[in-house]
Amino acid sequence: VIGTVMSAVVVYDHYNEYVAEIEAAGLKTRNLTRLLEEHARQTLRRVELGAVRAAAASSAAGGAAAADPDALRQRLRAFLPPDGLIRLYAVVDRNGVPVLSTQAEDIRGAAVADRDYFVAQRERAGLGLVIGAPVTSRVTGKWTLPVSYRLDAPDGAFQGVLIAMVDPAYFQAFYDSIDTGASGFVTLFQRRGGIVARSPYDERVLRQNWSGSPMFQVHLPASEVKTVRQEVVADGVERI
Repeated sequence: VIGTVMSAVVVYDHYNEYVAEIEAAGLKTRNLTRLLEEHARQTLRRVELGAVRAAAASSAAGGAAAADPDALRQRLRAFLPPDGLIRLYAVVDRNGVPVLSTQAEDIRGAAVADRDYFVAQRERAGLGLVIGAPVTSRVTGKWTLPVSYRLDAPDGAFQGVLIAMVDPAYFQAFYDSIDTGASGFVTLFQRRGGIVARSPYDERVLRQNWSGSPMFQVHLPASEVKTVRQEVVADGVERI
């Protein structure tokens, strides 16, 4: 009887420790999420402000069709953040053909008429900043996050778009600095299931779309903000 009671006490203590660990992990997760959310929000706000200024400079220069490429290229370079958040700006005409880029590489032939961030701007005015799906650049071959801002003529007619190529390494460096434990990770998803950045870096995971995972199919439809426990599809490990 004494042995049974002692075993029960030990099991009860272990259970309480387990519950306390789970609660502490949930609290840590929520606090980290708030920090990461604000970091992403402020970062994308910087991208938006830069794109608005660069688009205004392009319009003032006569737009994609009339601007002097060399002069406009120099003006746009002045809006590139010194910390490398935006890798380049590019001006694309109404047909999705790049006119110029702030980088030296030749962008002719790298049409973007089929890209989501171009199609959205072409089809509808007033969207503001449109964030496309992360892609491998057709010019540089690097993983990048394209965002676009519509360029209109004075009469409102569609002239093209200004594209800002955001470098996911900016997020990656910050996420790598966070201690998530032995098997934890940080991932910045898009609502459509694409991944912008992930720490630890895993290219296999980055290049997949996770819109069919429980987070997008079950949890997000039920609540915009929620802490859950689930088995992560990428590796089968249960996490908070």
